[in-house]
Amino acid sequence: ATAEHMRDYFRTALRWAHAAHEQDAQARYFLWMWNGGPRGGASIRHAHAQMGLGCGMHYARIEAMRRAACEYRAQHGADFFADMRALHDDLGLGFRAAGLHGFLHAAAMRPKDAWVFGESSTPDDGLADAFAATLRALIDRTGTGAFDAVVYAPPLFPGASEDWSGFPCFARIVDRGAPSMISSDIGALDLFAHNSIAVDPYEVREQMGLP
Repeated sequence: ATAEHMRDYFRTALRWAHAAHEQDAQARYFLWMWNGGPRGGASIRHAHAQMGLGCGMHYARIEAMRRAACEYRAQHGADFFADMRALHDDLGLGFRAAGLHGFLHAAAMRPKDAWVFGESSTPDDGLADAFAATLRALIDRTGTGAFDAVVYAPPLFPGASEDWSGFPCFARIVDRGAPSMISSDIGALDLFAHNSIAVDPYEVREQMGLP
């Protein structure tokens, strides 16, 4: 994927979201996803992007993160996401992609768990450029062959009753293992206990070659 491709993907997704919202004014909770290759869940080999626009509340993982951020602000009087970025910078896991801030998550969901933060509340061209730069670094320099990606954002349209103050729009990309692997990249430990990550994020950070 190039920056031009990603800009087109995001712009197309937003046009679809606006068209869907015109049909249902309660639909405002936007989610963009990409299954990269069969190991990433794609049914056929293409840019298998999907999107959703939920009603009532955001998708469960995003809502859980919003609540965690609200609780963190109430307890510590600080911005959850800003502190996450600062923490990963302090750990040496932060990077810049097309001028935007990103990091490799210290408590990764899957290997090479890269986050990139936009400067807008929606997936704009700046985030598309940073997403493309991060994904290309993972593919070209770290050997990622299959992946899953997502864009989290606060509600696209007004009317939500929850507190979304300080919630950014950001992308997340994870590695799903070599396409030639026969075994699954997750097992009972990941499903029932904790995420099992066999890749050192510091090695990935160095290999990515991003500032």
